[in-house]
Amino acid sequence: MEQEAKQSELDDIVVIDETNILESEMEDDPQILDEVDNSITTTHRIDAGSEKREKNSSPGRLKTKGSVVIHTRSAHDLFYGRRGDRESGVNQIVGLTLFATNANNLSLLCKRDDPYAEAALIKIENLLDDIQRDLSNKIAHLNSILDNMGGVTIDFHESEDPITIPLEFGTPYGYIATRCLSQYDKLVTLAYSAKQAGLIVQSDWHRYVIRTRTKLRRIFHLSNLYRFGGATRDDIAANNAVARAVSEKYGVLSPKILEKELRAQFVSHNRT
Repeated sequence: MEQEAKQSELDDIVVIDETNILESEMEDDPQILDEVDNSITTTHRIDAGSEKREKNSSPGRLKTKGSVVIHTRSAHDLFYGRRGDRESGVNQIVGLTLFATNANNLSLLCKRDDPYAEAALIKIENLLDDIQRDLSNKIAHLNSILDNMGGVTIDFHESEDPITIPLEFGTPYGYIATRCLSQYDKLVTLAYSAKQAGLIVQSDWHRYVIRTRTKLRRIFHLSNLYRFGGATRDDIAANNAVARAVSEKYGVLSPKILEKELRAQFVSHNRT
C-alpha cells in the first residue's frame, strides 16, 4: 500500500509553504525582450538629458485585468472559499482566489524546473479541460429542455442584485478557472429555472449542480496540495539527497514529465 501511495504522484502532497520561497522568486520574469524591435530607429533626436529621462520613465509591467458578474451564492462561495478553523472543526474550502495564488506559485516553481510543480499544473489543466466540456454539455442540455415547454415560456432566474467582482491574476489559470465558475453560475440559474418549472427533479439537480460544484472544489483543492520540495530535474537525474528526499515524500513521477515530453501548457518555459 505504501508503494501505491507513492505512485499516486500528487494525491498525497501537501500545501505550498510560501515561507520557503525567496521573495525574489515571487517576482515576474524580466521584461519581454520581444516587445520592442531594437532594429527600429527612432525619429527623435536624443541628447544626454532626454536619454536619462527615457531610462527613468520606462513602461511598467504589462497587466491583465477584468471582471466577472456573479448571480448565485453558490458561485460566490466558490470564488472566495472559506478559512478553516481546527479548534471549531471547520474545514478549509479552497476558493478561486486561493487557487489563483497557488497556481501562480506552481508556475514560478515550474519555471525553476521543479517537475512536481509541473505535474500538478498538468493535472489541473486536464481537470479544467474536462469540467469545461462537462459544463458546456450540461448547459446545452438544460437550454434544450427549457426551449421545449410546449408554448410556455419562463424567464430564467437571475439575481435581482448580481455582484461584479474585479479580476487580476498573474497566470492564465485564474482566468480559465473564472470562466469555469461563470459557466457554473449560469448552470445553477438554468437548473433552478428548470426545477421550478417542473422540468427536472431533485436527483437531476444533484447531477447537474452538486456534482459539478464538487468537481470545481476538487480542482481548487488540488492546487493546495504541493509543498515546495526543492528538487529540479537535474537533481532527480543525479539522484542526489534532495531528489531522494522529495521522491520519498511525494512518490515517483512519470518519465514523460521528467523528460519534458509532457509540459504545462500555460507556463512560459525557459528557452533551451
